[in-house]
Amino acid sequence: MRLSQKMEGNLDQTMSTITSLSGGISFLENAALLCFLVRLLKQYKSHTEHLDFTIQIVFVCVNDTASSFILFWLGIIRVTGNGTATFCAFAVLLSATIQTMSLCNIMCICAFRYNVAKNIRKVGAVRRSRKNVILVAVNIAVAIFGMSLFWGTLELRSIPDGTNIACYYKAVVSGKATLLLIGIGILVLIVCTVVSDVLCCMTIYRLKRDIAVVENSEVIQSVTDISMAKQRSGGNRRGMKSGQQAAITTILIVLVLFNMSLLPNVIASSIVLAGIYISPMTQRIIYLSMYFNSMFNPLIIACRFQDIRKLLRQFWDSLKERCLL
Repeated sequence: MRLSQKMEGNLDQTMSTITSLSGGISFLENAALLCFLVRLLKQYKSHTEHLDFTIQIVFVCVNDTASSFILFWLGIIRVTGNGTATFCAFAVLLSATIQTMSLCNIMCICAFRYNVAKNIRKVGAVRRSRKNVILVAVNIAVAIFGMSLFWGTLELRSIPDGTNIACYYKAVVSGKATLLLIGIGILVLIVCTVVSDVLCCMTIYRLKRDIAVVENSEVIQSVTDISMAKQRSGGNRRGMKSGQQAAITTILIVLVLFNMSLLPNVIASSIVLAGIYISPMTQRIIYLSMYFNSMFNPLIIACRFQDIRKLLRQFWDSLKERCLL
């Protein structure tokens, strides 16, 4: 019996350490990427597609930074009473809400890309200042909905004196409240993920189709006598399409990673709703997998953004020069 309790204690401590370590690494990555993105925002000219897309990525990065910071503390927090249990439940749901905000941001960005793809032949009809306003409104709406749902369904378990357990939602919240949140969470995740996937695929198809049309039209234009203004217009459209392709490819990679991170949680939540038992340790591991996208998103974005790669090389060269002095 004592050996079993000791093993459970070691597993609990190991899981808490992994949680904090994952959150800390992800937080540092996203914080560093955010600094580079802010620097790029100062360099880009206003009313450009590069600026718009970078701002949209900043929204995702800010949410990933915040959720990673909370995840770091989730591995440190120990539940010792009703007060820490309330704080634990709030921190877990806040982190999950921020992850949902990130997914909604990706869904909105996919919708923006599709809207741009529909108007790709119209030079200059790309930027819409309302995009950033929509992202702000979506984030606020998701945050309000998540927190309202939390306080409306919160039913804490009775935490006896002398308790010292790791912070995870099911340990501190009653079964009914947990099942309700799981059901709503699954619905929101599935809807946002499916809509994002569909919009992303439609955007890729539309871009490929329009690029083929433009390439054919360019062959005809090269044979006929056209004005220099039209040639410049065609060049602008080609550059615009190239930028849109790069943007949607980046979003597609991030979206695939989101799907891989969320799939274990969707499957596990469906199993729990079906009444099948899953051990608390397994649930904690599955919950942690939801944050893998936050850890890898900065690497993907840094690799896909040429301007960020340039800044990284400049930073590395500057660091080597300082170390040699």
